Amino acid sequence: MTKDPHYFIGLSIPKDIQDFLFSWRKRSEEVLPFKTWIGNGDYHITLSFLGSTSQQQKDALIEDLMKTADTHSGFDLQLSFLQGFGKPESPRVLWLGVEDSSPLADLQADIASGCQHLGFRLDQRSYRSHITIAKQWRGEAVFPSEIYGNNSIVPKDRLFFHVSHFHLFQIHLDRKPRYEPIHTFELLRRSGM
Repeated sequence: MTKDPHYFIGLSIPKDIQDFLFSWRKRSEEVLPFKTWIGNGDYHITLSFLGSTSQQQKDALIEDLMKTADTHSGFDLQLSFLQGFGKPESPRVLWLGVEDSSPLADLQADIASGCQHLGFRLDQRSYRSHITIAKQWRGEAVFPSEIYGNNSIVPKDRLFFHVSHFHLFQIHLDRKPRYEPIHTFELLRRSGM
């Protein structure tokens, strides 16, 4: 087994939205028995999961991501509603959706292309932007389907946020928060900002 650290590239979520998500978690975890709930400070939107990465790979990646960031402007994102991966009655992952965004899709595609060019083996499934809330349903009863499509987790005045940068995150399984942003890549400022 490799000892190289594991990394991913992603978007951080503003603290006020993280706090709302964590508050919802605290109210919900008693009635929604998932094995794992994401902790405050770890909510994010993954752009590309890299896995084990050597120092040499990381150095080349950082140089490539700086070039990528210089070709994309900041943009706004809108959160949507709860959804699940896996069987609806026993979801493998409960997640909060992000409305379709061309700037996000373009940024993710350019990052993924650069990672593949550098030799990273990325997930081949189609990209779906989301914020993971919980993993592995453990309830004896089926998951309450009325929660799907629920858009009341985040108050309406917090549904939008501006993306001005993305990060290279290092994964730490032995501490919390688990995801440490170790390098930040600033996007171009939109004209008029």
